[in-house]
Amino acid sequence: MPAFAQRAGGMLTERQIDGIASGILSRWGHEQVLGGANPPSYAAKSVANADHGQLVCGTYCASCHGSEGGGKAKGSAITDDSFLALVSD
Repeated sequence: MPAFAQRAGGMLTERQIDGIASGILSRWGHEQVLGGANPPSYAAKSVANADHGQLVCGTYCASCHGSEGGGKAKGSAITDDSFLALVSD
């Protein structure tokens, strides 16, 4: 997702970002919040599945970014080289 700060082209002021960050830290920034839970790894543990990816994209992404990822009124294109260079496979 793109940055939300006005200085990066988004809609939020620095004060709004500080408020959101403070709220996140105050609610979930304590070590005991996870209560010994073992969060999932950031590394993939299985081989990619294009059919599943298409289903997930259609369910969660297409309504904003379009069925082909070319962008719509609510979300920008996610198919350009600049964006793709920022994300992993």
